[in-house]
Amino acid sequence: MNLIALLMVPSSFAATITVNADGSGDYSSVQSAVDAASSGDTIQVASGTYVENVSVSTKTLYIEGSGVGATVIEGDGSSTVLSVQGAGLNLAHLTLSGGTQGLALSGVLGSISTVEIRDNEGAEFGGGVGISNSSDMNISNLTLEGNGAGNGGGLHLDSSSTAELTDCRIANNEALESGGGVYAT
Repeated sequence: MNLIALLMVPSSFAATITVNADGSGDYSSVQSAVDAASSGDTIQVASGTYVENVSVSTKTLYIEGSGVGATVIEGDGSSTVLSVQGAGLNLAHLTLSGGTQGLALSGVLGSISTVEIRDNEGAEFGGGVGISNSSDMNISNLTLEGNGAGNGGGLHLDSSSTAELTDCRIANNEALESGGGVYAT
């Protein structure tokens, strides 16, 4: 199945779910919105800082913030900020920071556009972004800065996955072993 077919869901079935930390949205946390969402839904995250680690599994979701630096999902430093497994994902207009890894994509088809991933450290592979297990991603206007890992401080791409990067900024990332900016196996 190609990427476009997987990500297209009839609009009559898709819902838009809003997240606002002040309680004025449908949900006050991103994870609660993800849990309630069905494949094809859009999750719009209002400006603010959301201190949580978010996990998505087996759903195709559109997660959109209000802008880089305006909508921040900040991890608690103990694990990955946004972990997506066996799913479809379109991620846009937000910042991920404060985790051992910013974004982990395992078996994911989708896109990332106008996203900042910064100040994540501690993962073995991909402090900013780890792409693995036959993932296929289109990535544009991504900023990876100040991330660190054993391999691929900014981004790690495993041999089973593909990623097309356009107009990305990868700077000031560190690796203990290989690929401070990018490490592709």
